[in-house]
Amino acid sequence: ISKGDYEFIYPGNWVEDYAVAVADGAERAGRLDYSMKKPVKQAIGPQVAFGRPGRDSPENLSVIKSDIHTPAGFSLESSLGSPLDAGERLLKTAIAPDGSGRSARLIGASDRDAGRYYVFEYIVKGRDRKGQEFENHNLSVVAGRQGDNSLFTFTMLSPENLWAKNRERFWVAAESFNVFGMA
Repeated sequence: ISKGDYEFIYPGNWVEDYAVAVADGAERAGRLDYSMKKPVKQAIGPQVAFGRPGRDSPENLSVIKSDIHTPAGFSLESSLGSPLDAGERLLKTAIAPDGSGRSARLIGASDRDAGRYYVFEYIVKGRDRKGQEFENHNLSVVAGRQGDNSLFTFTMLSPENLWAKNRERFWVAAESFNVFGMA
C-alpha cells in the first residue's frame, strides 16, 4: 500500500481498519483552516491500521506519524543513540513504563539503509483492557524525516503463540516499509 508519505506490503488476507481510516480522514479535514491561524496540535494515533477481517483479530499492523523537532543534520543515531539504546529507551518510556503493568523484552535492534531506519523486535507482556493476560511479539520500524519534522513508526503485533506462523510474512512487511523523501 502507498499512503502518500510511505509504502509497505501487508499480508494479502488482511483488511484496512475502517475506523482508523475514517478518523485519519476526519483529522486531515479538521486541519483545514482558512483563517491561516496556527494549526491545532494533532493527537498521536495511527494513520493507518490493518488486520485480519473481524473485530477481534489478535494480529495487526499500524503506522503512526508524529511531529518531532529535528535540528539540521538530524539522524536517528544523533537523536536516539544506537539502535540498541533507542530500542531499550522505547520499551522503558513508551511500551512498558514503570507503573504500566506491562513488561517488555528487547529481542533485537538493528538499523537498515545506512541508519535511516531502526528496526526493533520485542515481546510485551501484560493485561488487556478486559484484564486478560497477553504476550505479544512485535516488530517496529522507525524513521525520521527531516524535511517536514516527521517521525514514522511502523509496528506489527502478533500473539507470541502465533509468532512462528507469522514470523516470515511479518519480516517481509517490516522490511518493505519505505518512507518517501528520506535524504
